[in-house]
Amino acid sequence: MLIYFFATTSQSQTYQQSYMDIIHTIEKLGHKVLYEPMEEDTRQQQQHMTAEERQSFYRRFMQQINKCDMVVAEVSYPSSINIGYRISIALEKNKPVLALHAKDKASPFLDGNTSERFLYEEYTPATLRKTIERALNFAEQHTDARFNFFISPRHINFLDFISRKRKIPKSVYLRELIERDRQANHEYKESQS
Repeated sequence: MLIYFFATTSQSQTYQQSYMDIIHTIEKLGHKVLYEPMEEDTRQQQQHMTAEERQSFYRRFMQQINKCDMVVAEVSYPSSINIGYRISIALEKNKPVLALHAKDKASPFLDGNTSERFLYEEYTPATLRKTIERALNFAEQHTDARFNFFISPRHINFLDFISRKRKIPKSVYLRELIERDRQANHEYKESQS
């Protein structure tokens, strides 16, 4: 899997070793990790970026979110809007997200997130590997598979109508239809036993 990792740079002196432990643990489990530098001087550099550099930084973030299979964020320090925003973008793009926090550093706000693609987990150096392994298994179960199919203009018009009326993406509506049929299909249930 390709995993995008991010964390706050404002606490890099305190959490830098934890950040690197997370990255190395994911790599040791056979996955590739994308991440931005997280040192304090990186934060200073970001604060002095030009408008073009900020746009480029944002585009790079969006590209990494789009191409990754999963997001892992270290969120022990509830520091900035950036971390929450990045988590929100990842969830909007249907990416499984593991938000890791150190012992006694839980956030009631993040703890209240009920998205089916969001895991909020406490970790210690001793439990980090098991926590990440569990999250990777979770991500594999919650990663969408893509396929293309063709439908008539009349069907697309209906999907557009439902999407506007219910304020949900067309894909969500189609998944809901499939899930309802899957749950009602006794023949399928028997085949899975």
